[in-house]
Amino acid sequence: MFRILAALLLPALLTAAGGWQRFRSGPFEVLTGAGPKPGREILLELEQLRFTLGFLLGQPDMEAVWGFRVVVFDSAQEARRYGAGQWRLGRDAWMLAAWPGGSLSIPEFTNILLEANTQRMPDDVESGLRSLLSTIRVERTRVMLGAPVPAGRRNLAWARMHLLTVNPKYSGRVRVLFANVQQGGDWHSAYGNAFETTPEAMDAEVERYLAAGSFPIRTISGAPISVRDFSPRDFGPGYVETALADLLEGEAARAAHQAVLDRRPGDPAALEGAGRYEEAVKAGSRSARCYLEYGKRLEQPVRARAAWTRAAELNPRWAEPYVLMAGVDTNETMKLQNLRKATELEPRNPEYWVMTAEAYAEAGRYRDAARTWGGAMRSAKSAEERERYYQARMKVEAQRTGVMSDARRNRIEERSLEHRRLRDEWADLMRRAREPDDPNDPEAVGSGADVVEWWDDPRPKGRAAGTLAKVDCIRGVARLVIEGYDGKTVQLVVRNPGEIVLTGGGERTLGCGPQNPPRSVTVEYVEEVDENLNTIGEVTLVEFR
Repeated sequence: MFRILAALLLPALLTAAGGWQRFRSGPFEVLTGAGPKPGREILLELEQLRFTLGFLLGQPDMEAVWGFRVVVFDSAQEARRYGAGQWRLGRDAWMLAAWPGGSLSIPEFTNILLEANTQRMPDDVESGLRSLLSTIRVERTRVMLGAPVPAGRRNLAWARMHLLTVNPKYSGRVRVLFANVQQGGDWHSAYGNAFETTPEAMDAEVERYLAAGSFPIRTISGAPISVRDFSPRDFGPGYVETALADLLEGEAARAAHQAVLDRRPGDPAALEGAGRYEEAVKAGSRSARCYLEYGKRLEQPVRARAAWTRAAELNPRWAEPYVLMAGVDTNETMKLQNLRKATELEPRNPEYWVMTAEAYAEAGRYRDAARTWGGAMRSAKSAEERERYYQARMKVEAQRTGVMSDARRNRIEERSLEHRRLRDEWADLMRRAREPDDPNDPEAVGSGADVVEWWDDPRPKGRAAGTLAKVDCIRGVARLVIEGYDGKTVQLVVRNPGEIVLTGGGERTLGCGPQNPPRSVTVEYVEEVDENLNTIGEVTLVEFR
């Protein structure tokens, strides 16, 4: 049946292909078989719609992941045979079958731009904007905003957006409101920052506004463009026929593309439309979707990844290729990088945020995981979904806290062990120092010194920094020889190692005699000259560097 339909549709149109014209502006393309005037007018209206939405949100030059293609037919009856009345994402563009004076499905068009250019906003904001713009009128470079929708569609969401965007009291600051709600701000902060009012006061004013039933129209200076700016563009053989086949769906679309191939074998776009992706790639396709679908059908991950990489190059705004690449990446860093890129390109997709947050948690990067769950909360489509993501975030925060506590406890234990090791080494040093003097040691002194209990004495304190060059083990005590950074040598005595504070990192093994290699230290001491030992103070703290 679908082949019969395609056979009936295409030949009649193919015979009239010479009467088709193509116009382009920004992300828009119009193919018109109804003459140039309606084609240019539709293109102008689309441009002014895009400009107006960007003007209200403070985001000029709004674009979607995919471009827009409108095919204009002579009559509504003919357009309806190709699914007129709604935008549909096709092979390489958002597509609409239209006719002169017909609907451009403005609410759907508005939603496509919102999805592609903004963070998720409350339903009342987005539905209100879609309803508000549905009655927009374009007169060359002037845009009339705010014509009332039918009485049955005048709800609080529409009235709120009408009041905030049309009334001069609010319209100059409405962008601040949109910016706040996109960042997840509640109504209290959003209304407070934008209008210095409360949600309760604003809701009451919106209700009064709706009840009053007086809705003025605001005139906006639109984009400085004219229908005269749109000149016909060239297109190759088979271009119109493929565009018409793209408007169809399912088996009907494949049959129509096959009919094009019967006339033009090897046409890349028609091969793609017929589902023959490998042949389309070999024929030189430049379609991102073609490479993505081709990669899905490859069994070797390396080849599939190469195909998806090419898809991302052909459409840098598309998130799906990065998600697929992450699915085959064995390198953890690359996987996380690709998932993060997907959330940047499609921040309204909660599935991508969830995948990224789970990947971060699996990698033990709990801080990044918690932050990513926050992104999932902003993308949530309902309060229930937002609560699920909040609970997931709290779970990750708890894991992060536990890991940090474990790490802190491990560091404390390591420091304690290191401190005990150093004290043991100093005690051993002192033990050796208490052994009988070497009669050949010129530094040996008379009798051993008694151990003195340390206390918070009032003696002056000093500080020496430099290189610990030598430790002299002299009966009962140790003498540190420090070569200062200023070139002076300082000698200090250690009488009781158990009373010394030891700090610092690095491997330290103490022994009597020259230190090999010398190590940098900072030593604190109390000033007390010992002429027998030739020292100027008694050590209280040694910090190894």
